[in-house]
Amino acid sequence: METLSQKAVTVQRLRLIFSCAGLFFVGGALFCFWKMAGLLWLSLSFFLAAALMLWYLPAYCRSVSYRLKEEVLLIRAGVVIKKTVVIQQDRVQYVRLIQTPLARCFQTASLLFFLAGQTLWLGELDAEQAKRLQEVFASEGEGAENPSDPDFS
Repeated sequence: METLSQKAVTVQRLRLIFSCAGLFFVGGALFCFWKMAGLLWLSLSFFLAAALMLWYLPAYCRSVSYRLKEEVLLIRAGVVIKKTVVIQQDRVQYVRLIQTPLARCFQTASLLFFLAGQTLWLGELDAEQAKRLQEVFASEGEGAENPSDPDFS
């Protein structure tokens, strides 16, 4: 089973910092009008961000593992509730590789698998692994995103 790299933890921590900036901004605005409510909001936001950053994100990234066997991708994830997902190649309708600017800086990428009736996300893989998995699942032509194809719109 392959697991997510340390780069995945770093990218997730940076995303959390950007998300928490909004919480801290709201706390600062509350502090201007109601001192106690603002202090409570800021302290709860800080402790929530610290708990997520120091405990949950590394534990989650360690818990995510995947294995490609023949025409099946097994994904295991979960810190508290463990979940195993089996993706069969013939059920995949489309595979999308997503690379945000932050992910590009750390050479990571995420994959979105569009199946009949559901969408699954496998996030923050190394960019080369993500491209390889996308090619494997798009090899039958159904899930291929090919901008050079004249029918592609």
